[in-house]
Amino acid sequence: MVLDKGENSSGYLQIAVDEKPDALIFKQRITSPVRVAICGNCGYLEFYSRQPELMYQAYQNMLRNK
Repeated sequence: MVLDKGENSSGYLQIAVDEKPDALIFKQRITSPVRVAICGNCGYLEFYSRQPELMYQAYQNMLRNK
């Protein structure tokens, strides 16, 4: 998921993976700042994690917790 921390924060866009998405509380959310690439012709956006290994490990943990 993409999180917006507000315009007054540095690095205000983040991506997040909840390792335990079905939990009511303590979802063990892992976040990472993002780098954004945009096409100047069509406006297509791509988000890239600045910590891809951490995000992938959180994703793998989420799959194991289901």
